[in-house]
Amino acid sequence: MSVAIKAAMPSLQSRAEKLSREFHLPLFSEKNNFNYFLNVTEEHIELISKKEKNFLPIYVDFLEDKFLRRTFKKNLSEELLAKAVGVKKNSKLQVWDLTAGWGCDAFLLVMMGCDVRMIERSVPMVILLQDGLERFFQYQRDISSSQFSLVYADSLDFLNKTDEKPDVICLDPMYPSTRKSALVKKEMQILKELLEPQEDITPLFLAAMKKAKKRVVIKRGLHSPFVGNKRPDFQFLGKSIRFDVFRTITVRGCEGGY
Repeated sequence: MSVAIKAAMPSLQSRAEKLSREFHLPLFSEKNNFNYFLNVTEEHIELISKKEKNFLPIYVDFLEDKFLRRTFKKNLSEELLAKAVGVKKNSKLQVWDLTAGWGCDAFLLVMMGCDVRMIERSVPMVILLQDGLERFFQYQRDISSSQFSLVYADSLDFLNKTDEKPDVICLDPMYPSTRKSALVKKEMQILKELLEPQEDITPLFLAAMKKAKKRVVIKRGLHSPFVGNKRPDFQFLGKSIRFDVFRTITVRGCEGGY
């Protein structure tokens, strides 16, 4: 998908040009055929559609309601994601989210006390996420960049090159959304356009199984097939999604396998 970058006002042109050089994105021009462009404003960086007239700008803001409302629950440990990852009081798990997307699950895990590293390969998504993180750290002093970070990389390449091993690795292969919200549908559609198609996530799953110390968690549509035809050790089921959990360590007292 063609994406350019644009400064909302002349005073921001140098920042737009810096991002253009760093991520090899073209600068916006009315003459060029771009589907979307990243608009650098004083408040944030936003994604705008050039072809859809009624398109509202989208940006990442970890302080807005859609991120914060789930953290207002009295007991975050009751979230399906928390159960799937194995979050416990004072456990301080190291979690890698290999399919960061808009960062929603990663943010929730940070609020649960995990140290989370997001891995993302889409240049527009990386720019939007990084901008969201920078603004988040300006207002949220209790969480450091070592607790909530972003790496620009292909997830499989990253796993193959790093010697680090997290406790848990999370995967969220995109599936047709059953949620009715117009915003959810729009964000899913844009995400699919921004990301290059990844027909088979099995190689990434197998690499994750070798790298995670404790478990690999895969978020799936409720009726989606198992990744790699491998049955999980256990599952947590929601109304439209499920979490498949694969142990990467042998449970003490059990023999053979995960």
